[in-house]
Amino acid sequence: MHIRKSLFVGAFAFLLASTCSNRASAQSAAPMTARVTVIQVKPDMLNEWLDLEKNEVVPAMKKGGQKTLTIYATRIFGNSHEYVVIAPFEKYADFDFQRSHNY
Repeated sequence: MHIRKSLFVGAFAFLLASTCSNRASAQSAAPMTARVTVIQVKPDMLNEWLDLEKNEVVPAMKKGGQKTLTIYATRIFGNSHEYVVIAPFEKYADFDFQRSHNY
């Protein structure tokens, strides 16, 4: 009976420790970082801007490895024809680039 109780207590302690360790690792995840761009589009250029985003910018960003891109537009409140583009990124090194110079 005493061995059975010890086994039960040991199993409970293991389950509790594994549950707590999962929570601790989930809470230590790095916060999301994102590039936020505010764009003001002239009303007469809206269709051209939408075509540019859909046909050139988004495909180029996908080709470059961008996984998601969100564009918000204000309809009722805020500045009309103002768009907010949110593009998350994993590390600041994504903004680094090298240029080759031939002197």
